Amino acid sequence: MDISFMLLFVGIEVVLFVWVISMLRKVFTRNVVTATRHLEGLSQDFDQRKQDVKSMLEDAERTYNERVVQAEDDANQNKAKIINEAKEEAEKIVQKARQEAQEIMQQADKASKKMTLEIEGQLKSRAIKEAVKLLSMALPDDAKELVHLHLVHDLVRNGIESLQIPGVLEEFPEIKVSTAIVLKEGDKLLLRGKIKDKIGKDLDIGENIDKELVAGLVVSLGSLVIDVSLKYKIQQALGII
Repeated sequence: MDISFMLLFVGIEVVLFVWVISMLRKVFTRNVVTATRHLEGLSQDFDQRKQDVKSMLEDAERTYNERVVQAEDDANQNKAKIINEAKEEAEKIVQKARQEAQEIMQQADKASKKMTLEIEGQLKSRAIKEAVKLLSMALPDDAKELVHLHLVHDLVRNGIESLQIPGVLEEFPEIKVSTAIVLKEGDKLLLRGKIKDKIGKDLDIGENIDKELVAGLVVSLGSLVIDVSLKYKIQQALGII
């Protein structure tokens, strides 16, 4: 009885042990499967994350390279722009310098021509004065008087008649006469009469002695001037008038 009970008890223990082992195996198997699935999920998630990181790195590298290339392009464009602007500015400066130099040359040329004309005018003026002075010194008084009378008579006989009087002549109080030698009364009357016939007015003669004329005279009717002096003849001969 005791042996049978013990065998039964042992059998029950064996059965329980087997059942426990079986249950443990199922639990273990289920846990292993769950853990394996979890590990597979983790592995897939890791792989996905790894792929994502790789993609991000590739995108970052591509973006970096693009920005480097863009920066280089921008730098080259800016460099080219700066160079072009510098060239344009240099050309403007050179052009302005050339223009200013040309203007300076033109001004210098004008100043030179003006100075030359002034010097020529001064020389001619001096030449006239010297010629008039020498002629006045060289001619005897009787020769001067003969030349003077010839010029006066030529003016009275021919000069006044051929004179072109403008349509409108301004008002003037008298006939102004600058003469190298005092006019004779007869010459005055002839001159006054000729002018009266020409302009239709009888005016007095205001006489002024000017030795620099050498011989002859200068008649002024307002702004109209008739110069038949020997000085004027010398100026004509020198090409000044």
